[in-house]
Amino acid sequence: MGRLLDLAKSVQGVSGSVEGYEINERNERSVSDPYQTAAEESLRAVCTPDYPAEMILWLEQAAPALYRRVVVDLPDRISLAWECHVPIADFQAILNEWVETHQSACALYRASGGAGLPSLA
Repeated sequence: MGRLLDLAKSVQGVSGSVEGYEINERNERSVSDPYQTAAEESLRAVCTPDYPAEMILWLEQAAPALYRRVVVDLPDRISLAWECHVPIADFQAILNEWVETHQSACALYRASGGAGLPSLA
């Protein structure tokens, strides 16, 4: 889960707030950063009010491969893409994949009631 937190902290560290509710010296930007803007939008898409807080812990046990994809693999790709300044379209594609994968994990969690993986029968 560390990589996911690192991603959120890196965006927050630059902007001061993912939500952008307050204005202070940390989130005032004189030059627009499309990578930061895209990452903030993706974090808002993931951190919705109906987000099941215990889903990540459940996912680690119930679907380890999906957990790794959401928490390690895609955040690592996002971080590397940001650092390498890949074309913004490519960066956005990785963010979109992360958001979609996270939403799929949430749907799986809700379908299972948080108790186990749903039957595929």
